[in-house]
Amino acid sequence: MSEFQTINPATKEAHQRAFPKEIAEKTYVRLIDARRSLVEEHSSNFRWLLASFLALNSGGLFSLAQVEATNPWVSIAALCFWVGIAAALGNAWYAQVQTRKFIHAQEKLERFWMMVASNQLIDEREGARLEKDRNAISGEWGRWIGLLSFLAFSLGLLMTFLGI
Repeated sequence: MSEFQTINPATKEAHQRAFPKEIAEKTYVRLIDARRSLVEEHSSNFRWLLASFLALNSGGLFSLAQVEATNPWVSIAALCFWVGIAAALGNAWYAQVQTRKFIHAQEKLERFWMMVASNQLIDEREGARLEKDRNAISGEWGRWIGLLSFLAFSLGLLMTFLGI
């Protein structure tokens, strides 16, 4: 029994059927190419966003260090910029965790198709489960954390103008 073969407990039969080797090989190669492209594109875009959020919030915080005002708006602005920096760094950590999860799930799916190409048997249930597991990995929180960084910068900028 292969790594991906499952047995139906009621009938004691395997859930596999024959599958064309060429299609399995093309699917395997396509998945590898897709992972490579997604990771490269994600990394490039993420580096740009992270650098932007850090630069904006750090610039705001450093500019406030030059202000000799005791106005509470300036303190609130500094706190907002610090929150923006913390959110940007938190987003970087979260994105790395989610990317690792995605790569791991994608590799499982790649191995599945490599096995299908090798033995020309497919377990459609297992393939569907692996795809579902991979697709369930979400970067949704990353959007909200990034938005928090941007909003913190915007609020910090507003507080700076009110305080100076």
